Amino acid sequence: MKPVFSVCLACLLTLSACGAQTQPVPPLQTLPEVVETPVPLLSVSLSALETQSAPCDLPLSRLPLQPVKDSSEVWSGEEIYLFAQLPQEEVSLYGLGSGEELILRKGDALTAFALPWHNSPRSYLPQLHAGDPDGDGQTELILLTYTSGGTGVDAWSLTVFESGSEGWRALTLPEASYEALSSLLTCTPTAQGDAILSLGSDRLEIHPDSGVTSEAPLEPYTGTIVNYRVEEDTIAVKLAVGLYQEDTLPYTLYYPATLEAELCYSGAGLSLASPRLLPAEG
Repeated sequence: MKPVFSVCLACLLTLSACGAQTQPVPPLQTLPEVVETPVPLLSVSLSALETQSAPCDLPLSRLPLQPVKDSSEVWSGEEIYLFAQLPQEEVSLYGLGSGEELILRKGDALTAFALPWHNSPRSYLPQLHAGDPDGDGQTELILLTYTSGGTGVDAWSLTVFESGSEGWRALTLPEASYEALSSLLTCTPTAQGDAILSLGSDRLEIHPDSGVTSEAPLEPYTGTIVNYRVEEDTIAVKLAVGLYQEDTLPYTLYYPATLEAELCYSGAGLSLASPRLLPAEG
């Protein structure tokens, strides 16, 4: 009788367990996918160069009195030309026909700067403006010089002059300063054959040129086409954004977008404020 009792007791224990209430196991929670939101690019510091000055012992009698009208009147050589005058500031800008030096006159004091400018019949003369871009109550001089011209190249350089107890301080922003912006730009192809050009959270849909192939990624670059607009105390810059493909022939010059921003001068450096992407004109 002992074996039968053991089997019955096991059955009762099994039935008792089957009737017990069990706690439901909660389903596994799936964490939401983290999507990185691009951050707006509010400011970009630029690499400016301090241009050295030197006293100029040129006799004032050698300075021309009449400004030239356009670059066709400027001949290469050591001839001196008057490019710009700011009567309210008692400032005049002169340059050598060699295109290697500019001379700033304040009253009767002359200061020479090794600031090259592109001298050719199709070039543009240096431009001089007065303003207060850093808002310190003191007038600065803003110089624009045309430094590069040719196929796919059309660039100006900018220099800010500030007068101090030791003379003029010149901070120059060459066209090469904008090449660093290329690393902040990205170009992502779409399934439709177009591409998205991005700068921070700013996005612009572009349509690749017919000469662009799909075998190599599109690399954005800036610095070959640089233009400025100076209005009183405000400086605006406009850059062409180009795309190229490495190891692809024939090489195609392709500029589908522009980058526009305000150029800020702090007294110690230069930076871009709120850069934005726009479709290329034309």
